[in-house]
Amino acid sequence: MAQWKQREICPAEVGDKIYWIFSNWGKPELITVTGVCDEGSGYTAFSERFAKEWHENHPNGDTDPPDPDDDPNWKPGSIHTCNGWICKTHTEARAESLRIAKKDREKWIQKRKEATQVVQYLDWVIARKGKH
Repeated sequence: MAQWKQREICPAEVGDKIYWIFSNWGKPELITVTGVCDEGSGYTAFSERFAKEWHENHPNGDTDPPDPDDDPNWKPGSIHTCNGWICKTHTEARAESLRIAKKDREKWIQKRKEATQVVQYLDWVIARKGKH
């Protein structure tokens, strides 16, 4: 349920399992807390999904971090929770995921409405062969 001030709202210890919703997409993932993020208000953690993706994209066994200056303790699957939402329970994570989906749906409906208006205007200009 927390994106900002994560450690205050959703306290966790190293080794705890918490649910993480990355950005605004995807289902909540159960991750393992590995430490406290020194760049934000969240945690460092291990994500099996991100570890799997790393190994699929780097079949030669390359484990060098994307940017060594980012985190000297980086390994495949290492994440920072600051760029998502965290929750203690699966029920909380489902509720948070639903809240995010409803909010994003409204945003996309508005964008679709605006895009439809633009297309209608462009169709009008084209039908009039550029005469306004």
